[in-house]
Amino acid sequence: MTEVAVEFKKDALPLFGPTDDGAMPNILILRIQPERGITTAFCRQAAGASHQDRDVNMDFRYGTSFGVPTPEAYERLLLDAMLGDTKLLRATTR
Repeated sequence: MTEVAVEFKKDALPLFGPTDDGAMPNILILRIQPERGITTAFCRQAAGASHQDRDVNMDFRYGTSFGVPTPEAYERLLLDAMLGDTKLLRATTR
């Protein structure tokens, strides 16, 4: 699996007072291989008067969302070349 994870710093001054130190940090994950997608993991307050923090994940996967697997790099390059789109073709020859 190939992915890039960006972990954000905690707030220096929490907006709603002190928070639980066990809360997960906010993270942005860019999945590159084998299945392309983006995941955002963050801590938010649950609805209601309790003001309790809750870990939340938002997940996007290309294949699941569009119902087709993502094209491989050379498949995309060849298809773009056949359709006359030379943007990627020029980028690979530099």
